[in-house]
Amino acid sequence: MFEAEAAALVDMGLFKDAAALIDSRSNLTKALKVVRVQLESYTGSPARSRQLAETLLREHLTPHEKACCYEVIGRAAIGAGAIEPGLKAMRLAMTAGAQAQSPKLEARLIASNAEALLHCGALESAAEEVSKLRRACVAAGDSYSLIAFHKLVAEIKAKMGLTAAARLSVTTGRSLLSSWPNVAQQGHLAVISSAIEFMQSDYQAALHWTSEALHCAEKSGSREIRLPATGNLAQIKLAQGKLDEARKAVAEFLAAVRKGGSTEIAGLDTELEIAIAAGDLELATKLAERVATASSTLDDGNSFHGLWNLLTQVRLLYRLGNSEGGLAVALEALPRIKRMADRNLLARMELLTAEGFGRMRDARKGAAILADAIKAIPDPPLEIVAEAARVLGRLTSYEDPGTAIVHFERAFRIFENIGHNTARANVARDVIETLPAPLAERWESHTDEPAVIGSTKTASLESPDIRPPSAVLAEKIAALIELGAHPPLIGNEAVSLLLSTGSVLRAAVRIESIAGVNGQIGQRNASVGSIVKDTSDDPDALHISLGEDRQRTYSVVAVPKRSAAARATVLSIERLLSSALALAKARQEQREKAALWPDYTPEQELGLVCSSERMLELINTIRRVAPANLTILITGETGVGKELFARALHMASPRKDRAFIPFNCAAVPKDMLDSQLFGHRRGAFTGAHEEGLGVIRAAAGGTLFLDEIGEM
Repeated sequence: MFEAEAAALVDMGLFKDAAALIDSRSNLTKALKVVRVQLESYTGSPARSRQLAETLLREHLTPHEKACCYEVIGRAAIGAGAIEPGLKAMRLAMTAGAQAQSPKLEARLIASNAEALLHCGALESAAEEVSKLRRACVAAGDSYSLIAFHKLVAEIKAKMGLTAAARLSVTTGRSLLSSWPNVAQQGHLAVISSAIEFMQSDYQAALHWTSEALHCAEKSGSREIRLPATGNLAQIKLAQGKLDEARKAVAEFLAAVRKGGSTEIAGLDTELEIAIAAGDLELATKLAERVATASSTLDDGNSFHGLWNLLTQVRLLYRLGNSEGGLAVALEALPRIKRMADRNLLARMELLTAEGFGRMRDARKGAAILADAIKAIPDPPLEIVAEAARVLGRLTSYEDPGTAIVHFERAFRIFENIGHNTARANVARDVIETLPAPLAERWESHTDEPAVIGSTKTASLESPDIRPPSAVLAEKIAALIELGAHPPLIGNEAVSLLLSTGSVLRAAVRIESIAGVNGQIGQRNASVGSIVKDTSDDPDALHISLGEDRQRTYSVVAVPKRSAAARATVLSIERLLSSALALAKARQEQREKAALWPDYTPEQELGLVCSSERMLELINTIRRVAPANLTILITGETGVGKELFARALHMASPRKDRAFIPFNCAAVPKDMLDSQLFGHRRGAFTGAHEEGLGVIRAAAGGTLFLDEIGEM
């Protein structure tokens, strides 16, 4: 009874309560001691849980208990940065789990191993575990493992840049919680949702999910939820420019992590970013030295958090004026990051590398690297789009300040639109550093002290663009295509393009809530951010729909000049907008199809759900024999699914579009069998009022399944 009560609390994710219940008893069984060690790894000290697990392994344990202990040791070691010992312990756990012959344990161990691989940067290795985990979850029928499966898939897809598919996996996992409530799993899903929304630069949504995660962490007692949620909170506040709140969150994070582990590096890196954003370069330099020392001792400097810290190290060196040193760090890091297969990290480091070449007056090489970085991400997040525009501004600033202003303004607009005040301040600082004093002063007059985080006024200044008009238009068109997945931003670019062609009297972006209330109408002319009179009621106004984003609909409203040529130009831009939107949608669909597996596995396509190797071998046999026009004998006891496999044969055959007729031979009287099989004429026997084809002729061209044929 006591063990069942503790197990029920664990299954609900109430780790803190389960630990308290077990601690209230003395003379625990070995099984309960193992459970307590697992709970310690979730709620207490990983180092202590590792010591307790190693002590328990000296006793005589069952394979199930050994597997659980090795799993605790593996997770604790990886969390401390000891990647190889940790992965070795996970392999020992899998071996012991196989000896235990428990599908439920096997599924949970595969999930834990895949998560360990993911968190130490082995994205491809973690992805390879997913299909194995899927089969194990089906075989186990374990709700916890199934939710863990969707959580893992969501995290992998998010790292691959498949954010829509990641959201879908989270939603699927969350829907399972309604039938199998688990506070810990709910918290893990909320952490991933927060990370996804942060990647998409929706900081309000990210804050919502972070709050839910912290609530679940408090209820469950899980530090594995509290730590990433607190880290996410610090990053969100940093992006918003709320540095005091970011400092508070990162202090809480660092107080809870193990000193010297890879997780501490993540917290120190955030603290370093805050110091750079605040302009405290002396503190930033000290933190950078501390993080570099700690990172070098973990996995030869190739830990996941250590590689991410290199981004911050490069930014600090640039900020200190050491462009050569920053570029050297970036170039050395690129091959190591490519091996990790994190597209987001790689793109960011390539952009910083391009910036470094620009700082070293080699803009041509920098532009080539930037182009490769952008081409590698067909549908980049807004933050990457804006960062690329910022770097382009630096690359062109020395030769063509007018062109640089165009890029800087685009970066500034995007960062302001998404609410990334820290990055927006960086753009303003780049303007002051790189552009001639008159241009920089005019910029500063429009931005309320641009180097200070928190300014809300949009930058705008007229600047001489010395490029040919066709080059300017080509860049505007490229921006439309690049921003097709983001209605607010493609709207701004469309208005800018319309105004630059001289074909419209007025143009604006119209924003309305989907519910039809609190609608907003934003109208602007050639000066970014200025408001002109509403054009939506003008009888000559054209409305171009841009789609939905964050519970709002967007459209461009334009009043063309009264000439056929102007109308034709506006029509061309409207067609261009439609193509950009369609292309963005197609790109997204193509990326979502590049998932970890097809939507339907081979067995699901045949209407089957299988997990064992023997059943999968039978499916392969079905696919081999189905194309042939042969009679197939299926044997097996009653209830094993012979008809299901007969239907699968039919579905895999060229006859799948024709009839499939099952006929139970044992359910027909002996003297009626001939007429049922071969048919009969009207009046052939009593009750034969109509002619009957018989099942053989009825199934002509299709498949006839004679069930229980041995009873004939």
